Amino acid sequence: MKLAIKYYTMLLFGLVFFLFPTPQHAANEIKVLDHAGLFTLEEKAKVEQEVKSFIAATNMDAVVLTINNAEGYATRDYAADFYDYNGYGIGKHFDGFIFIIDMDNREFYVVTSGKTHALLSDSRINTILDNAEPYMRNGNYALASQSVINTIEQFNLEGMPNGYIYNEETGQLIKQKKITGLEFLFAFVIASIAAIAAYASVNTKYSLKKSTYSYPYTSQGQLNLSTQKNDLVDVRVTKRFIPRPTTTRGTTTRGGGSFTSGSGRSHGGGGRGF
Repeated sequence: MKLAIKYYTMLLFGLVFFLFPTPQHAANEIKVLDHAGLFTLEEKAKVEQEVKSFIAATNMDAVVLTINNAEGYATRDYAADFYDYNGYGIGKHFDGFIFIIDMDNREFYVVTSGKTHALLSDSRINTILDNAEPYMRNGNYALASQSVINTIEQFNLEGMPNGYIYNEETGQLIKQKKITGLEFLFAFVIASIAAIAAYASVNTKYSLKKSTYSYPYTSQGQLNLSTQKNDLVDVRVTKRFIPRPTTTRGTTTRGGGSFTSGSGRSHGGGGRGF
Protein backbone atom coordinates (compact mmCIF):
# COMPACT_ATOMS: atom_id res chain seq x y z
CA MET A 1 0.00 0.00 0.00
CA LYS A 2 2.80 2.43 0.96
CA LEU A 3 4.62 1.58 -2.28
CA ALA A 4 1.50 2.38 -4.28
CA ILE A 5 1.05 5.74 -2.51
CA LYS A 6 4.69 6.64 -3.17
CA TYR A 7 4.30 5.67 -6.81
CA TYR A 8 1.18 7.80 -7.31
CA THR A 9 2.81 10.75 -5.48
CA MET A 10 5.80 10.66 -7.81
CA LEU A 11 3.47 10.39 -10.78
CA LEU A 12 1.52 13.44 -9.58
CA PHE A 13 4.64 15.56 -9.15
CA GLY A 14 5.87 14.50 -12.58
CA LEU A 15 2.57 15.54 -14.11
CA VAL A 16 2.72 18.95 -12.40
CA PHE A 17 6.25 19.65 -13.68
CA PHE A 18 5.21 18.52 -17.16
CA LEU A 19 2.19 20.82 -17.27
CA PHE A 20 3.91 23.75 -15.54
CA PRO A 21 7.60 23.68 -16.49
CA THR A 22 10.05 25.95 -14.70
CA PRO A 23 10.93 29.00 -16.82
CA GLN A 24 14.49 29.31 -18.12
CA HIS A 25 15.02 32.65 -16.45
CA ALA A 26 12.76 34.66 -14.16
CA ALA A 27 13.55 38.37 -13.95
CA ASN A 28 13.81 40.46 -10.82
CA GLU A 29 10.35 41.81 -9.95
CA ILE A 30 11.50 45.22 -8.65
CA LYS A 31 11.51 47.34 -11.81
CA VAL A 32 11.56 50.99 -10.69
CA LEU A 33 14.34 52.00 -8.29
CA ASP A 34 14.32 55.73 -7.52
CA HIS A 35 17.50 55.89 -5.44
CA ALA A 36 17.97 59.58 -6.26
CA GLY A 37 14.47 60.50 -5.07
CA LEU A 38 13.45 62.13 -8.36
CA PHE A 39 9.86 60.82 -8.49
CA THR A 40 6.84 61.63 -6.39
CA LEU A 41 4.80 58.66 -5.18
CA GLU A 42 2.26 59.30 -7.92
CA GLU A 43 4.94 59.58 -10.61
CA LYS A 44 6.62 56.38 -9.48
CA ALA A 45 3.28 54.55 -9.61
CA LYS A 46 2.73 55.75 -13.19
CA VAL A 47 6.21 54.66 -14.28
CA GLU A 48 5.69 51.25 -12.64
CA GLN A 49 2.42 50.87 -14.54
CA GLU A 50 4.13 51.76 -17.82
CA VAL A 51 6.83 49.17 -17.10
CA LYS A 52 4.24 46.51 -16.29
CA SER A 53 2.31 47.19 -19.50
CA PHE A 54 5.52 47.14 -21.53
CA ILE A 55 6.59 43.73 -20.21
CA ALA A 56 3.14 42.24 -20.83
CA ALA A 57 3.05 43.57 -24.39
CA THR A 58 6.61 42.72 -25.46
CA ASN A 59 7.85 39.89 -23.21
CA MET A 60 11.00 41.97 -22.69
CA ASP A 61 12.18 43.33 -19.36
CA ALA A 62 12.22 47.04 -18.44
CA VAL A 63 14.04 48.69 -15.55
CA VAL A 64 14.13 52.35 -14.50
CA LEU A 65 16.95 53.40 -12.17
CA THR A 66 17.92 56.78 -10.71
CA ILE A 67 21.14 57.31 -8.75
CA ASN A 68 23.03 60.10 -6.98
CA ASN A 69 26.36 58.29 -6.79
CA ALA A 70 27.85 56.29 -9.66
CA GLU A 71 30.74 55.14 -7.41
CA GLY A 72 33.32 56.23 -9.98
CA TYR A 73 31.79 54.25 -12.83
CA ALA A 74 30.69 55.58 -16.20
CA THR A 75 26.90 55.78 -16.44
CA ARG A 76 26.71 53.09 -19.11
CA ASP A 77 28.85 50.61 -17.19
CA TYR A 78 27.01 51.20 -13.92
CA ALA A 79 23.66 50.54 -15.62
CA ALA A 80 24.85 47.41 -17.45
CA ASP A 81 26.34 45.85 -14.32
CA PHE A 82 23.25 46.75 -12.29
CA TYR A 83 21.07 45.02 -14.89
CA ASP A 84 23.25 41.90 -15.08
CA TYR A 85 24.09 41.36 -11.42
CA ASN A 86 20.57 41.99 -10.10
CA GLY A 87 18.85 39.30 -12.15
CA TYR A 88 17.12 41.36 -14.81
CA GLY A 89 16.30 40.16 -18.33
CA ILE A 90 13.76 37.68 -19.71
CA GLY A 91 14.69 34.42 -21.40
CA LYS A 92 18.06 32.88 -22.09
CA HIS A 93 19.34 36.03 -23.79
CA PHE A 94 18.17 38.30 -20.94
CA ASP A 95 15.94 40.37 -23.23
CA GLY A 96 15.18 43.86 -21.96
CA PHE A 97 16.62 47.27 -21.19
CA ILE A 98 17.48 49.56 -18.29
CA PHE A 99 16.97 53.32 -18.36
CA ILE A 100 19.23 55.09 -15.90
CA ILE A 101 19.19 58.72 -14.77
CA ASP A 102 22.62 59.42 -13.28
CA MET A 103 22.65 62.67 -11.24
CA ASP A 104 26.34 62.11 -10.42
CA ASN A 105 27.62 62.13 -14.02
CA ARG A 106 24.61 64.15 -15.22
CA GLU A 107 23.76 61.62 -17.91
CA PHE A 108 20.74 59.58 -18.91
CA TYR A 109 21.37 56.30 -20.66
CA VAL A 110 19.46 53.40 -22.24
CA VAL A 111 21.31 50.06 -22.02
CA THR A 112 19.84 47.17 -24.03
CA SER A 113 20.24 43.42 -23.82
CA GLY A 114 19.32 40.37 -25.91
CA LYS A 115 16.38 40.83 -28.27
CA THR A 116 15.99 44.46 -27.24
CA HIS A 117 19.58 45.08 -28.33
CA ALA A 118 18.77 43.61 -31.75
CA LEU A 119 15.53 45.58 -32.01
CA LEU A 120 17.03 49.01 -31.33
CA SER A 121 19.33 50.08 -34.14
CA ASP A 122 21.56 53.15 -33.92
CA SER A 123 18.91 55.42 -35.46
CA ARG A 124 16.20 54.06 -33.17
CA ILE A 125 18.32 54.64 -30.08
CA ASN A 126 18.85 58.23 -31.18
CA THR A 127 15.10 58.68 -31.67
CA ILE A 128 14.52 57.41 -28.11
CA LEU A 129 17.09 59.88 -26.76
CA ASP A 130 15.66 62.73 -28.87
CA ASN A 131 12.19 62.13 -27.44
CA ALA A 132 13.38 61.97 -23.83
CA GLU A 133 15.90 64.82 -23.88
CA PRO A 134 13.43 67.77 -23.60
CA TYR A 135 11.88 66.18 -20.49
CA MET A 136 15.32 65.57 -18.98
CA ARG A 137 16.44 69.15 -19.50
CA ASN A 138 13.23 70.44 -17.92
CA GLY A 139 13.57 68.16 -14.90
CA ASN A 140 10.52 66.05 -15.83
CA TYR A 141 12.29 62.78 -15.06
CA ALA A 142 9.18 60.63 -14.75
CA LEU A 143 7.91 61.81 -18.14
CA ALA A 144 11.34 61.12 -19.62
CA SER A 145 11.14 57.55 -18.29
CA GLN A 146 7.65 57.09 -19.70
CA SER A 147 8.80 58.47 -23.05
CA VAL A 148 11.64 55.94 -23.24
CA ILE A 149 9.33 53.03 -22.42
CA ASN A 150 6.62 54.09 -24.87
CA THR A 151 9.05 54.72 -27.74
CA ILE A 152 10.70 51.31 -27.33
CA GLU A 153 7.27 49.66 -27.25
CA GLN A 154 6.37 51.44 -30.49
CA PHE A 155 9.54 50.16 -32.16
CA ASN A 156 8.67 46.66 -30.99
CA LEU A 157 5.34 46.96 -32.83
CA GLU A 158 7.22 48.00 -35.98
CA GLY A 159 9.44 44.92 -35.74
CA MET A 160 13.13 44.41 -36.39
CA PRO A 161 15.04 46.97 -38.50
CA ASN A 162 14.28 46.76 -42.22
CA GLY A 163 16.06 43.91 -43.96
CA TYR A 164 16.76 41.89 -40.80
CA ILE A 165 15.16 39.02 -38.92
CA TYR A 166 15.90 37.90 -35.35
CA ASN A 167 17.10 34.39 -34.57
CA GLU A 168 15.55 33.44 -31.22
CA GLU A 169 18.01 30.57 -30.69
CA THR A 170 21.26 32.44 -31.29
CA GLY A 171 20.07 35.91 -30.32
CA GLN A 172 21.56 37.36 -33.51
CA LEU A 173 20.20 39.58 -36.28
CA ILE A 174 20.29 37.98 -39.73
CA LYS A 175 20.37 39.94 -42.97
CA GLN A 176 17.28 39.02 -44.97
CA LYS A 177 17.90 38.69 -48.68
CA LYS A 178 14.85 39.14 -50.87
CA ILE A 179 13.90 40.59 -54.25
CA THR A 180 10.59 42.16 -55.17
CA GLY A 181 8.53 41.19 -58.23
CA LEU A 182 9.28 44.51 -59.92
CA GLU A 183 13.02 44.11 -59.32
CA PHE A 184 12.90 40.60 -60.77
CA LEU A 185 11.02 41.80 -63.88
CA PHE A 186 13.44 44.68 -64.40
CA ALA A 187 16.47 42.42 -64.05
CA PHE A 188 14.93 39.87 -66.43
CA VAL A 189 14.29 42.50 -69.13
CA ILE A 190 17.81 43.95 -68.86
CA ALA A 191 19.37 40.48 -68.98
CA SER A 192 17.27 39.55 -72.02
CA ILE A 193 18.27 42.70 -73.90
CA ALA A 194 21.93 42.14 -73.10
CA ALA A 195 21.76 38.50 -74.23
CA ILE A 196 20.05 39.39 -77.52
CA ALA A 197 22.58 42.16 -78.22
CA ALA A 198 25.50 39.84 -77.51
CA TYR A 199 24.06 37.11 -79.74
CA ALA A 200 23.45 39.54 -82.62
CA SER A 201 26.99 40.93 -82.37
CA VAL A 202 28.65 37.52 -82.41
CA ASN A 203 26.38 36.24 -85.18
CA THR A 204 27.26 39.24 -87.37
CA LYS A 205 31.02 38.76 -86.93
CA TYR A 206 30.96 35.06 -87.77
CA SER A 207 28.47 35.12 -90.64
CA LEU A 208 31.21 35.34 -93.39
CA LYS A 209 31.33 32.34 -95.65
CA LYS A 210 34.62 30.60 -96.40
CA SER A 211 33.92 30.30 -100.15
CA THR A 212 33.58 34.08 -100.65
CA TYR A 213 36.19 35.39 -98.24
CA SER A 214 39.90 34.73 -97.89
CA TYR A 215 42.13 36.38 -95.32
CA PRO A 216 45.23 37.98 -96.93
CA TYR A 217 47.68 36.32 -94.59
CA THR A 218 50.66 36.89 -96.92
CA SER A 219 50.47 40.66 -96.77
CA GLN A 220 49.07 40.88 -93.28
CA GLY A 221 51.08 38.11 -91.66
CA GLN A 222 54.26 40.05 -90.88
CA LEU A 223 56.10 40.08 -87.57
CA ASN A 224 58.33 43.01 -86.62
CA LEU A 225 60.56 42.73 -83.56
CA SER A 226 62.37 45.65 -82.01
CA THR A 227 64.77 45.86 -79.08
CA GLN A 228 64.20 48.43 -76.35
CA LYS A 229 66.62 49.05 -73.49
CA ASN A 230 65.96 51.01 -70.32
CA ASP A 231 68.97 52.11 -68.29
CA LEU A 232 68.55 53.00 -64.65
CA VAL A 233 70.50 56.23 -64.23
CA ASP A 234 69.70 57.43 -60.71
CA VAL A 235 67.44 56.57 -57.78
CA ARG A 236 66.52 58.95 -55.01
CA VAL A 237 64.37 57.97 -52.01
CA THR A 238 62.74 60.58 -49.78
CA LYS A 239 61.43 59.55 -46.37
CA ARG A 240 58.82 61.56 -44.50
CA PHE A 241 57.34 60.87 -41.05
CA ILE A 242 53.54 60.94 -40.95
CA PRO A 243 52.24 61.07 -37.35
CA ARG A 244 49.30 58.89 -36.38
CA PRO A 245 46.03 60.67 -35.68
CA THR A 246 45.31 61.20 -32.01
CA THR A 247 42.09 59.98 -30.42
CA THR A 248 40.15 61.54 -27.61
CA ARG A 249 37.64 60.14 -25.20
CA GLY A 250 34.51 61.97 -24.23
CA THR A 251 30.95 61.63 -23.04
CA THR A 252 28.77 59.48 -25.26
CA THR A 253 26.13 61.62 -26.93
CA ARG A 254 24.71 59.21 -29.46
CA GLY A 255 23.36 55.70 -29.60
CA GLY A 256 24.77 52.69 -31.32
CA GLY A 257 27.37 49.97 -31.16
CA SER A 258 27.94 47.17 -28.69
CA PHE A 259 29.98 46.80 -25.55
CA THR A 260 30.71 44.11 -22.97
CA SER A 261 29.72 44.61 -19.35
CA GLY A 262 31.59 43.46 -16.27
CA SER A 263 29.63 40.20 -16.33
CA GLY A 264 30.85 39.44 -19.84
CA ARG A 265 27.49 39.94 -21.55
CA SER A 266 26.98 41.98 -24.69
CA HIS A 267 24.90 45.17 -24.51
CA GLY A 268 23.94 48.10 -26.71
CA GLY A 269 22.30 51.45 -26.28
CA GLY A 270 23.24 55.10 -25.95
CA GLY A 271 23.00 58.13 -23.74
CA ARG A 272 23.43 61.89 -23.39
CA GLY A 273 24.33 64.50 -20.86
CA PHE A 274 21.81 66.95 -19.43
